[in-house]
Amino acid sequence: MSEADRYPQLFERFLQRAVEPRRAAMRQVIERGIATGELRAGLDVDMAQAMISGTMLWHTKWGPAGDLSLDLAERVVDAALAGMAP
Repeated sequence: MSEADRYPQLFERFLQRAVEPRRAAMRQVIERGIATGELRAGLDVDMAQAMISGTMLWHTKWGPAGDLSLDLAERVVDAALAGMAP
């Protein structure tokens, strides 16, 4: 049983205060990239968010033991952008 199952109200508060504002900011950045032509038109914004967030989550939870590399976020975004560019 996860903590979210045991404490649903606390989890909901965490989502509202920590997760949703970051998701909204990421969505704005991706949508701005589409609008300026830096990202391809018709890009699935939800999937793009999942690709970036999921990769970071994997590295923090299940990646190699030890400290995360300082350039991890930059490498993840660079790899994702290679697949999202026009």
